[in-house]
Amino acid sequence: PGFGSEWAILPDYGIGIISFSNVTYGSAAYFNTLLIDTLISMAKLKPLPKAVSPVLEQRKNQLVGLLPNWNNAEASGIFAVNFFLDYFPDSLRKEATGIFSRAGKIVSVGKMMPLNNLRGSFMLEGEQKNIEVFFTLSPETPALIQEYHIKEIEK
Repeated sequence: PGFGSEWAILPDYGIGIISFSNVTYGSAAYFNTLLIDTLISMAKLKPLPKAVSPVLEQRKNQLVGLLPNWNNAEASGIFAVNFFLDYFPDSLRKEATGIFSRAGKIVSVGKMMPLNNLRGSFMLEGEQKNIEVFFTLSPETPALIQEYHIKEIEK
């Protein structure tokens, strides 16, 4: 009794703050938040760039090879066991072929933009529209695709 402490770590910024107070139930969290906000603002800190994990890049390339028709997707071995219980192949095919037809010929595949080691998105540049593909990998070895979303992006 008679003291309080609080810590906050922001790995995306590469910083952490630990505060101690010598007051019972001292609200160190309030000061940490104030300090972090001030530090980020005054130092003009930006989140550290995230590297693309090898498995995220591998699954991206494999997914690109299946789009838009999803031919042999169920036998590909790159999807988590629950994927096709949540996403039906006919619906995936219908959605993707519609989006690809409106996008026109795909002229380039953009780089993977990771949110973390198991999740991210990439852009397919079409002649008429772009296509954003987002997916999440399962936390297993090997990591398999367990979530997928696709949408058109106006140029």
